Amino acid sequence: MKIKFQALAVPSSGTLVILASEGAKLSAFGKSVDKATGGQLGRAMKIADFKGKRDSSLVVVAPGTSTLDRVIIFGVGEPGKLTNLNVE
Repeated sequence: MKIKFQALAVPSSGTLVILASEGAKLSAFGKSVDKATGGQLGRAMKIADFKGKRDSSLVVVAPGTSTLDRVIIFGVGEPGKLTNLNVE
């Protein structure tokens, strides 16, 4: 498996992992990814009743109008309670 970290930009292919905090809140970047997928991430979170609770995840395969293979939305819970160990 190859994992690559790069500048924040919506890639044109592959798998993208984004984070959501409690209440299924996406960051500004997450919102831009949702927009790039034609709103499919927000729709998928709503249909799956995804809340962004810590250690929860939602896989969206071939999302909307993008050319991505999948987007994995990973819940981090309440941002104020997130520790370095949680991130690892």
